[in-house]
Amino acid sequence: MTASAVSTAHIGPIVAKALRDPDLHAKLLANPAQTLRDMQVEIPSNQSVTVLESDEHHSFFVLPVMTDADLQQLKDSLDSIHPNRLPRSRVLIQAAEDPNYRTQLFEDPRSVLQAAGMKLPAAVTITVFANSADHLYIVIPVVHHAHSHAHHAHH
Repeated sequence: MTASAVSTAHIGPIVAKALRDPDLHAKLLANPAQTLRDMQVEIPSNQSVTVLESDEHHSFFVLPVMTDADLQQLKDSLDSIHPNRLPRSRVLIQAAEDPNYRTQLFEDPRSVLQAAGMKLPAAVTITVFANSADHLYIVIPVVHHAHSHAHHAHH
């Protein structure tokens, strides 16, 4: 693992925690890089972090930074991976190996992802982002807390 690449493995659990913790959720939206650093995730000082909120109308597909070793590891794991995650893994592999496919993925994500076997609701707009050495994207599903009334009318 190079110094420039951030392992996103540590970020998954933080996102999961943010879904249950409105304070953490708010902090991640307000200042993602610092919040992650506070939680012991190594974010290089030159790397900016953007949090994308997915909801029933917007979905994001983020391409990770992949070294050749990462790519090989992903290929080796295809046999043991959960069937639901297979299409995503295949897309990641093909996008890493085929520049034309990668371009297509950015230009027409719905067609490419559906062709790979991903089920996408018709109402959802899909946007593709790519992590890089100087930019990290984190997707957080929008939380609808049962106890909060986000949709109250303003009088």
